[in-house]
Amino acid sequence: MNIRIIKQQVYEISQMKEELSESLIAVSRFFFVSLSYLQGERVAESYREAFEETCKILQKEEAFYRVAPAWDALLAAVFYYRQAMVCHWWQRERNGLHFSLSLLDCYELLLGLSAEETGEEMVCEVRGGELFEELFLSSRPVTLSKKEVWKEFLRMYRHLREKELLAAESHFEYALMRNKRSLFMTRFPWMKTVSNWSTALSITLGTFLLIALVRIAYNLCVEFPILRLMSLERAGKVYDRKMVEVLLQCRSFMDNGIQVFGSRVLFFCSAFLIVVGIEYMIEKWNDRMCR
Repeated sequence: MNIRIIKQQVYEISQMKEELSESLIAVSRFFFVSLSYLQGERVAESYREAFEETCKILQKEEAFYRVAPAWDALLAAVFYYRQAMVCHWWQRERNGLHFSLSLLDCYELLLGLSAEETGEEMVCEVRGGELFEELFLSSRPVTLSKKEVWKEFLRMYRHLREKELLAAESHFEYALMRNKRSLFMTRFPWMKTVSNWSTALSITLGTFLLIALVRIAYNLCVEFPILRLMSLERAGKVYDRKMVEVLLQCRSFMDNGIQVFGSRVLFFCSAFLIVVGIEYMIEKWNDRMCR
């Protein structure tokens, strides 16, 4: 199995204390710990302690930039796996794919760094495969909530920024920012309710208003000219009444439309502005989180 091969090779790297740098060994150990954590073999408190201990070691290393890509890819893989466990069913395949790519990237980087420092090349025995499905099937059933997942990773992200342990082009940071709307709605669940109701209200009222406008435009621009031509052909004896009705409808809409549809227009604009305002708040909150 691919996961078993990966764990075995990374474990071998983590045991080369005399041949490898401390930072590479620390990342390799945390890789092994992360897989155990995702498989349900380690509790969140223990994983958090391992994360903070690894950060202390990396912070002391002047050559952190060498292991930064592998460290960043590992954190991104853990995030995508946890996100796949709590996301909607149509988002699970995408998150699973991101996890497989990130984990494989970290694995290959660790093998490459190990080969550079020891001079002995380690064969990469994993060429892809369904890493997400394989890890999921070998994991213990764990109940998670979106709030717990986001709280954990937001804490990790802020700790990394504080200790300046984010990679230059961090895939972990990019993963969080790409899911910033989900993060905001999980952090403020009442905002999600307001946004959903406002979106539904604006779509419903907007549809009704559009239908009304299209109907009036059709009467004025299509039906009335046709009736006028037909009336001219029949010397105005058959379609005069219908033409007067169409004109009266259009005239009534011009004169009284604002009064009749005023409340609908007001509710539509209010609901739409609420949705826009929430999206603006998401952007501002995201900018503040990144500082």
